[in-house]
Amino acid sequence: MTTDGYDYGPQTTEWDDALRKHKILPKLQKPATNDAIDTKMMWEEKQKDPYADKTLEELDELEDDIDEDKLDYLRKQRLAELQEKAKQDKFGRVQQISKPEYTKEVTEASKQQPVLCCLFVWGQEESQILLKILEQLAAKFKAVKFTKIVGQDCIENYKDSFCPTLVIYKDGDPVGNIKGLFNFGGKKLITADIVEWELAQTLDIWKTTLEENPRKFKFKKIGGANNNANKKYTVVKKNNEEDDGDDSGSDLDIE
Repeated sequence: MTTDGYDYGPQTTEWDDALRKHKILPKLQKPATNDAIDTKMMWEEKQKDPYADKTLEELDELEDDIDEDKLDYLRKQRLAELQEKAKQDKFGRVQQISKPEYTKEVTEASKQQPVLCCLFVWGQEESQILLKILEQLAAKFKAVKFTKIVGQDCIENYKDSFCPTLVIYKDGDPVGNIKGLFNFGGKKLITADIVEWELAQTLDIWKTTLEENPRKFKFKKIGGANNNANKKYTVVKKNNEEDDGDDSGSDLDIE
């Protein structure tokens, strides 16, 4: 067993040990620890391209240490990467649209990048909460287009109780809609991190920067059979000691 607690490598018998003691068999090499393996891999990656993570400013500081041709190549490479990122990061805010603009700004636009459209109600607390979160996410995921439209302007007689409703489009088609805040924990538990995580896991519209599920609640069934369309759930907080099990996925209810 190694110092980091993993049991791997060749297993020996007392007979083998005796033969090695008398130099009849060669000594066994000490197996590397997991930490040593990880460190070795990290340094191997850096040796492949020690300048891979350097910014333009950092490259300028290394001007005296890098060959002029190599430095020129690295600068052009960084500029190309920045230009490509600028092309993708072209949004950054939630754009309000009207019904005549919907096809162009949502359906057609989603052929170029994912589009989130929030149907909302003026003055409604739940709508205000979600729109504030969407503003945060829009500033973070600038390659995704965020839009908003008054619910009844978008769909005639659309119930205020369904708002806020998130409609998500990809490749010119709607891929899901989420009514209200319940799936995100309700207005008391919802956070930008929870919305980011859930949409990343269920719809893959962006790559989350979060390392673990931020959701600190679970859904508890309170009525209806498992195969019954009328089954009901409530949201309950998880205990700190509660085992989440495999909680890397999402229970988001998308229609």
